[in-house]
Amino acid sequence: MKTKTLDQKTGSRIRIACEAAGMIQERLAELINVKPQHLSDIERGKKGTSVASVRRICTELHITSDYILFGRTEDDHPLLVERVKTFNKSEESLSQRAINFAFETYHLGATGVKRDIPDWTDTSDSSPE
Repeated sequence: MKTKTLDQKTGSRIRIACEAAGMIQERLAELINVKPQHLSDIERGKKGTSVASVRRICTELHITSDYILFGRTEDDHPLLVERVKTFNKSEESLSQRAINFAFETYHLGATGVKRDIPDWTDTSDSSPE
């Protein structure tokens, strides 16, 4: 029995994430600035990929590099998941705002596009859109 190489495992996870996101290979290739054939080779494990490409793939598919490189998912963090389950409404609201703030800040840094970033420290009942 032949074991899969790291490139094959990585490529397979990229393909799975692309399908889960409802994105066709050609569109992802365009978004990450590679030729569709090159992305196909990566997905089949025929070629490796650069850190920059992994980062772009993660950004476009809204997944983590932990998933692409190691197959780890949010289920791999049971203590965090259990803690979040105990949040009251106020903690839940504040944590959602903090997460939104982090995503918006990351997006601003990655794209250079200025966006309105909500004040996640505001404890009023209004939720950011």
